[in-house]
Amino acid sequence: MTVHGFPDALWASANEEAKGVLMPVAHARHIIADSDVVPQIRSISFLATDRRFFFLLREMSPEEYRGGRGMLEAVAVRKAGDHEPVPGFFDLVRGLGLNVSDTDHLWNQQINKVHD
Repeated sequence: MTVHGFPDALWASANEEAKGVLMPVAHARHIIADSDVVPQIRSISFLATDRRFFFLLREMSPEEYRGGRGMLEAVAVRKAGDHEPVPGFFDLVRGLGLNVSDTDHLWNQQINKVHD
């Protein structure tokens, strides 16, 4: 089977690698640019602008959120411009049923949650 065009095993490995990048960032109470995450994922090669990268990040966040740890994806931000959450973050939170009427508050709330 494949996930987003990659064999399941590679996708699962890339997911673990991404968690391995983002968790220390969260524990250090920092954020990280999407373009700094991508080269640290060795199982799959893609650009920081590749939609599959954002799908990868989105897959780990619901698991972390349901575990009471906040959305790990919150610490990954766009490098260029405003340093806002990576594309798809607010689609994900809508899908989890969270109130997105104040996106800045919600994003900061999730960052603080994963920093704890």
